[in-house]
Amino acid sequence: MGFRVVALCFAALVVGSLGYFIPEASQPACGRSKVRSSADRIVGGRYAKEGEFPWQVSLQHYRYHICGGSIYNKRWIITAAHCVEDLPSVRGFEVLIGGHNIISGNKREQRIKVAEFKIHEKYNTWTIDYDIAILKLSSDIIFDDEHYINSVCLPEKNEDFVGQDATVTGWGNVKEGGSPSYTLKAVTVPVITNELCKKQHGQGEITATMLCAGVLEGGKDACQDDSGGPLVVYKDNVAVLAGIVSWGYGCARPNKAGVYTRVSYFIDWVQKYAV
Repeated sequence: MGFRVVALCFAALVVGSLGYFIPEASQPACGRSKVRSSADRIVGGRYAKEGEFPWQVSLQHYRYHICGGSIYNKRWIITAAHCVEDLPSVRGFEVLIGGHNIISGNKREQRIKVAEFKIHEKYNTWTIDYDIAILKLSSDIIFDDEHYINSVCLPEKNEDFVGQDATVTGWGNVKEGGSPSYTLKAVTVPVITNELCKKQHGQGEITATMLCAGVLEGGKDACQDDSGGPLVVYKDNVAVLAGIVSWGYGCARPNKAGVYTRVSYFIDWVQKYAV
């Protein structure tokens, strides 16, 4: 489980005025954080500030971090299918909410057991296509007015983020083959076209359900154990979930952009089941 490295050897939803989906009035407006994001470049990134990415969660199996995820609403989490495909049941499976350093902890943290999870019906473990899953929690998340804990906004259906800067966060390895970061890190990378991504990875490996982001020179990327975590684009200072960390050839290699699940492709699926 974790970032898939390929070796080379709802509550009811309404559409907001800005186009993204916001949850019902019983919870805070999505995509807002306590601290304004300033991610400038968790390979090649920086440590996040507390409260900067309040939708980020840690998926844990018997208190061991296995993947990231994003808060969708008070009862549901969005993550990658490959994060949970090998779990035989929900026993020992819980979500750490409001975490910053997942070893030392903080007073705002909430731990909620996972009641059930659903993997997309078309998920393919070999091609990593349709790499999305949703987790139903056993009790409601408690949101706070200061936005230390909050949901992320969904994009418009089929929205394309090409050319926009996106920020990916997680507790994964700080370099390929390296050790994880126990403090949340963030890195900003531009979203590229699927056509360019196909040239980097191979024509048949990139599909319409995927989104790619990265720099040609390498050095900035998600890595192992970041899987399932959010890739967000800020629209008018509101975070929109553009992608889910999915897979890549190594970590932060030149001409090998990170590959993410394209969330805008799955709006209908998420709305159908995460209620």
